[in-house]
Amino acid sequence: MQLYVFGYGSLMNPDSLGRTLHGPKEIVRGNVRGYVRKFNKKGRQYLYLNIVPSDEVIVSGVLIPVTEQELDLLKRREFGYDCVNVTEDLVEDIDGIVYAFMAPDNHYTDMKISRRYIETCLGGLDPSEREEWLKSSIIQNEIEETT
Repeated sequence: MQLYVFGYGSLMNPDSLGRTLHGPKEIVRGNVRGYVRKFNKKGRQYLYLNIVPSDEVIVSGVLIPVTEQELDLLKRREFGYDCVNVTEDLVEDIDGIVYAFMAPDNHYTDMKISRRYIETCLGGLDPSEREEWLKSSIIQNEIEETT
């Protein structure tokens, strides 16, 4: 059975994904029902993107076909996240199992979000989609301009 990872942030960006998974991937658009993007996954220095439960909301992203070995590589990359089966929440019909990386829905008032990280996420979107992606993401913390 084919495995997929639902990418909703930096994994949507082919350059970012390519640093972990090598070779071409036939990535398709996908949508998961019942979640919203939120910048609240605690990293070492900054907050990263997460998806958290939210009724009546659909989060857009990409479906990345992966092997078991590639899934293991992504699990190492996405440390601090749980690898959750979201197949039942997928809007599209797909023959396979879909996983998403999720962290607890916490709030860290003293942490910032890196502008560079946001730009990495936006790099996986068509320019016409970027404003709506930002508007539909929960951003509660200050965005720090990074070099």
